[in-house]
Amino acid sequence: MSAKESIPYVTRIVEPRYNRSGFQSQFELPDDTAFYSDMRLAGVGFSSASGATLYNGLLGAEAPIQKMSLLDGGTVIEQVDFQNWRPMQKVNTDNDSNISMQRYLSHNSLGFIAEGRVDLRGQGNYGGDQQTDVALAPVDSVNTTDATSQQAWISLKEVFGFLRSMSIVPTNVFKQMRVVIEYSTSTKLVADNTKTDLQTTPPVLFADELLASDVKRTAMSTFQGIRYTAVEHDSFLLPVIDGMTDVAGNRTIERTVTTQLKAFNGKYIRDLILKFSPTNAQTTGGGANKLYGQLGSQATYGRNIQVRVNGVDTLPQGGARGSMRQLAMTTDTMGTLNLLWSQYTIGPQDTNELGASLGETIAEMSPFACDVESSIEDLQLIITRSGVFGNPDLNDPIRVDCFARIPKSIVVTRDGRYAVLYDSTEF
Repeated sequence: MSAKESIPYVTRIVEPRYNRSGFQSQFELPDDTAFYSDMRLAGVGFSSASGATLYNGLLGAEAPIQKMSLLDGGTVIEQVDFQNWRPMQKVNTDNDSNISMQRYLSHNSLGFIAEGRVDLRGQGNYGGDQQTDVALAPVDSVNTTDATSQQAWISLKEVFGFLRSMSIVPTNVFKQMRVVIEYSTSTKLVADNTKTDLQTTPPVLFADELLASDVKRTAMSTFQGIRYTAVEHDSFLLPVIDGMTDVAGNRTIERTVTTQLKAFNGKYIRDLILKFSPTNAQTTGGGANKLYGQLGSQATYGRNIQVRVNGVDTLPQGGARGSMRQLAMTTDTMGTLNLLWSQYTIGPQDTNELGASLGETIAEMSPFACDVESSIEDLQLIITRSGVFGNPDLNDPIRVDCFARIPKSIVVTRDGRYAVLYDSTEF
């Protein structure tokens, strides 16, 4: 029996205090009680009166959420750039979990299986008639009504480090705790990019309230604060590269951009995670949005990354150059990445093994991460990439979404009030 099962509680279904389709939902927890931190959001998704379409392959039915905030009155406890950070969380999950859980909870297209076989005896070339297909096409969809559209179930402990760091949330301390969800109905979030009538389905919040017990009384009377890890965000633009011609020596042009990230100044950051978000529509030959679309991380040609912390270049040998070195550093920092090799790099020769739908994701999930472990006074990124003649995906502007995992604390004062502080060192 788990500790939770041994303590009496009741599950509260919290309806939104405010809900407007396509704009915002707000949920408010009752004060002067205590809740388990494993809160769940259910019923998130789209509907479209004009007909069915498929969700984005990375976020599935979670795609409508643009930003999610945990507030107490006017105090921001934690805020997440959901539409850009959540794809990284989804990819940072093992294959079995994505197949067995996320495809049912989020209705996305992550997690892969192999079908068929390859007989290497006497086979001169890789592939051919006995090809192994890596497949799991999206099957869940936006439909014409809320009741028939697939909807997501989201654990808020996955989203907020504050909730992961505690088991019980005392609302006699956090007296006006709210979960605020901001939406987007952009046509980039579904396969059919002509969908201008997307409506968000009305979600509900599930929260388990402790019933009267010694555990509840202790949690409410002795809370002294916690330490947790928050994810904060900054971004900048890699401009378009042009001027290439179909002439020897001018088919590629290299460009370097040096940018100072100011959002992390005065904070200790554990690591830095970069997502290279396409700014232009990512469409198939038929005009539909690709499986990952603009929520992926675009691979580029000749990419080199250097991270300069307080005036010192932190990556050896002039920076992280080459997709496989960058992938190795990313997995060292983040752990498991549920990716296929061809999604991280550009220009693989034979992509038949992916199958038609996943073939759309070639070069479309290529993030980068590295450890930093420093207090920041001046953080600069130096990124080099090359434009390639005749390949707009590699040459178009790219928004670099920069995420830092940052230690924070809730400190309770003698009068029962609290402060949210940035920690000066790792814990």
